[in-house]
Amino acid sequence: MTRACDGSVFLATNYNSAAGQAQDSDYRHLELNDGQSQSKWWQVLRCATAAPYYFKPARIGDLGVFQDGGLAVNNPVCIAIREATLLSPDMAEPSVVVSLGTGSASDDDNGSSGILSEKFLPRLSRALWKQTGSKVTWSHLLSHQRADSDTKLFRFDVDFMGEEPLLDEVSMVERVRQTAHDTATRSSSLRRLCRQLRAELFLFELDELHPPYFLRGAYQCAGRIICRLSAHTPEYKEFIRQLWEREAAFRVGAQFLRITYENINTDLCFKVNFAVPTLSSSISIALLEGADEESHINGSPFAIEWLIRRQALNAGFGTSDHRELAHSDLDCVP
Repeated sequence: MTRACDGSVFLATNYNSAAGQAQDSDYRHLELNDGQSQSKWWQVLRCATAAPYYFKPARIGDLGVFQDGGLAVNNPVCIAIREATLLSPDMAEPSVVVSLGTGSASDDDNGSSGILSEKFLPRLSRALWKQTGSKVTWSHLLSHQRADSDTKLFRFDVDFMGEEPLLDEVSMVERVRQTAHDTATRSSSLRRLCRQLRAELFLFELDELHPPYFLRGAYQCAGRIICRLSAHTPEYKEFIRQLWEREAAFRVGAQFLRITYENINTDLCFKVNFAVPTLSSSISIALLEGADEESHINGSPFAIEWLIRRQALNAGFGTSDHRELAHSDLDCVP
C-alpha cells in the first residue's frame, strides 16, 4: 500500500518485520503491535485495492490513510525477495521467484505523436509511467541479479494488442481470459516452472549419525533424498506415479537413482554417498523427467558447510543450538 499523505510504501503482513523498521529501507511494515492492533484485514484489503480514479483511499485505524501500492511500486518482486531473504535463518535467497503480471499494452516503438505529446506534462507523465512499470522493474531485477545467484526467476505477463482494457471494462473479461490462456499454453517458461516446482518437493539432508569426515584426501559425505509429501496420501501417490511413468531419476554427480513402482506406496528415501575435496565444495542434485531438461531439487546446488550449518551438525554439546540427534524411521533405498 502507499500512504496518501506522502506516497510512502507499506507492507501489511501476518508477521513482524524481520529487520525492524530499518532506516535505509524504501518501505515500512504496518505497525500492528503483534496482533494487538484493532485494524481488520478487510480494511487492509480495501486500501490495497484502492486504485486511483475508481476507489477512494481509506483509513486504517489511527495508522493513516492508504491506497493502492501500485502507485509507487507496480511490481513488488524486489520487496518480496528481500522479505523472504530476511525471514531465512541464514539470509538465504529463495530458490524460486514467480512474478505474475496483470497485462499491459504492447510496447510501441514509435511512441506518441502529435503536438500535445511534446508538451512538458505529457512527456513527464510518460516518463513516470515507464519507470514505475512492472516490465522495467523486472528488467532491473534481471540485470542486477548476482552472477553466483541460484535463484530461478520466472515472469508471466500478457501483452494486449493495442491498448489494455480498462479496470471496469467488464465486456473485455472474456477476451482477457482467452488471451491469458493462449499465452500460458504457448509458454515454455511455464512448463519449465512446473518441472522446477515438482523438483522443489524433494530435499537432501546429511546423515546426522554419520557427519562428513576426511579420508583419503576428501570429505566423505552420506545423506538421503526425501520428499516433502507424505506417503499414503492421494497427492503423494499420484505425484510419484507420474514420475515413475516418466522414468524419472535423480542425478547426483555421476550417480543415477531411478524412481520405481515400489516408491508409490512408501515414503521416498534414497541413500546417497559421495566425496568432495573441501567442505565449501558444492554438490548438485537434480531431478530428470524423461527427455526433459533436469531441474535442481530444493536448495541445490549447495555447499556441504551450508548443509552442516542448516542442520546444526557442528553445534557443540551444551550450547543453545545443541539438539538430540533424530533417528530416522524412513526405510531408505541404498
